[in-house]
Amino acid sequence: ATLASTTPSPTQTLSSGGTITFTFNFQTEATSTIYVNANLDGYPWSGQVRYSISGPQDSSGSSVPTTFRNLPSGSYKLYYTSGGPVGATLESITPSSKQSVSPGGSKSFTMNFFTQATGTIYVTATLDGVAWLGDVRYSVSGPYSGAKSYVPGSFLNCPTGTYTLSYSYGGPAGATLGSITPSARQSLPAGGSITFNLNFYSQVAGTIHVNATLDGSPWSGQVSYTIHGPRTHSGTTVPQSFGDLPAGTYTLSYNYGGPAGATLETIAPSPRQSLSAGGSITFRLNFATLYVEPY
Repeated sequence: ATLASTTPSPTQTLSSGGTITFTFNFQTEATSTIYVNANLDGYPWSGQVRYSISGPQDSSGSSVPTTFRNLPSGSYKLYYTSGGPVGATLESITPSSKQSVSPGGSKSFTMNFFTQATGTIYVTATLDGVAWLGDVRYSVSGPYSGAKSYVPGSFLNCPTGTYTLSYSYGGPAGATLGSITPSARQSLPAGGSITFNLNFYSQVAGTIHVNATLDGSPWSGQVSYTIHGPRTHSGTTVPQSFGDLPAGTYTLSYNYGGPAGATLETIAPSPRQSLSAGGSITFRLNFATLYVEPY
């Protein structure tokens, strides 16, 4: 209740030998009511869901529909905690999560849940453009995370959202992963599907030849050099060949040795060359005789 008035007046005059009376007049304040409901995909739903209400008088609930009575008027806010329909997410609280209730009045909070449609993720592979199946380790990360060790593979009932596929190891023997198409990062729509394709390519071995010249003429003998690249080799003689090499960029470094009384002038056509799959390259060490001017 609240004080409505003081009668006959909050200020009175007391005469000699007399009396006065003050009367406090209280009025009961009409209480308010709050209703909490829920919808699933637009239709009324009842069940277990945890929430709290903050305001002049705090309350909490664990199910809907629920009614909270005898509440003082004022501003109240509803907070969703957990629970609700299985496989659904809370989208909104209507008409608002915060409302004001007048004395003797009522307000309704409605939690709106929507079913979370799932999708499917497929993982496939190709070898030189042709469909391939076998052992290969990969993982997907996103709203759902998982890993498999073979293709083709699939992940079912995945929540919608953005997913990234990561290649770990494996695949066709002697092949390398060239790309993941259409992209290693894709968005899974509600009720839809996406496919990650691992594109492998055969790695045909190549060959590196090393030879030498002295004053422009072919020369053979002892000389130390090192080849750096996807695979590293060292040599001590020329001519020499190195086979079964993966494609890539290789660099030849001269260490020491060569024709007596000569110096290395160049490495032709370049000390750094690219070896294509199944191809070959040649490094030529060009030595020149040191000229000593006679006295």
